[in-house]
Amino acid sequence: PMGGLAPGSLIILAGRTGAGKTLVGSALASRFAASGKGVIYFSLEVPSREIAARVVCERMGARGPIYGDILSGRVDLDQLERFMMMAREIEGSPLYLDDTPAMSMQDIHLEAKKRAAIMARQETPLALVVVDHAQIVKASNRYQGNRVNELGEIANAAKVMAKQLGCAVILCSQLNRSVEGREDKRPNLADLRASGEVEEAADAVLMLYREAYYIERSPEYRAGDPAACDR
Repeated sequence: PMGGLAPGSLIILAGRTGAGKTLVGSALASRFAASGKGVIYFSLEVPSREIAARVVCERMGARGPIYGDILSGRVDLDQLERFMMMAREIEGSPLYLDDTPAMSMQDIHLEAKKRAAIMARQETPLALVVVDHAQIVKASNRYQGNRVNELGEIANAAKVMAKQLGCAVILCSQLNRSVEGREDKRPNLADLRASGEVEEAADAVLMLYREAYYIERSPEYRAGDPAACDR
């Protein structure tokens, strides 16, 4: 057991494309902010409006529209009205979204430090920073394109930020492609890019696995074999 997201801890949230890293990261951010804790979400790939829509849908739960329906506009007036009411409610919560592209860990740390100071003045200490995701964080010039060392440096910088700001940091990360070549698609630590460096920096590594994602893409499922769903 992890015992929660402790101040000063670095949690690596890893998964293949489509596994749900942004979904889980935004849900955790939403839960923290709902409890009155300060949260900063750095979304280097997805626009902040989409993260905000995810947060609203997550907070509404079964009572609200599905995130995909919101983006596509497939909602009725009643759903839209309830969505907007929840959005206004969340607007006043201590959740700050930043979708500035091409940020380095130094940029992220400086921005988080400034935002933490603002939250402290408002008597809402910063509790969680989410960085989504590591592969898009701008690397320094130190390793000149050596991606393994660059990712290790990013993870170490995230750990330093967690300790200096006294908050938990969730660093989302892609898994490498080796999992796709195996019959068993469940990820392990060896699938984590720059696994040695990242493991050393992290207090915990959470691996996301969506069995349905692979079932729906299997030849048996596409051929209409119902037994594929039981595997």
